[in-house]
Amino acid sequence: MSLSIQNARLLVQSMGSTDIKNLIAQSKAKQVLREVREITENFPKFSPDLDDRVTFAAYGLLAAGCSLVEQGETTEGYLQLHAAADILESTLELKLKNR
Repeated sequence: MSLSIQNARLLVQSMGSTDIKNLIAQSKAKQVLREVREITENFPKFSPDLDDRVTFAAYGLLAAGCSLVEQGETTEGYLQLHAAADILESTLELKLKNR
């Protein structure tokens, strides 16, 4: 079942809060540290359950984006789907091969 356009937009707007933006920024910083193969013991103290929290936020954007696309608001919906994918990418722990 799709969200109404109004509720989808409210959900997207709520994802712009300072707290959510901070979690996303932490997740992206964690991604960079993983990519440069920093030792996890050297990571700063990130928010508890960071990956779960940003994944939940991304799922909210996925729901909003899908609802918008389903109801003909394709440009707006695709933007949210892309934003959700970007957030989910930052939660993936990359398995880099030793070179």
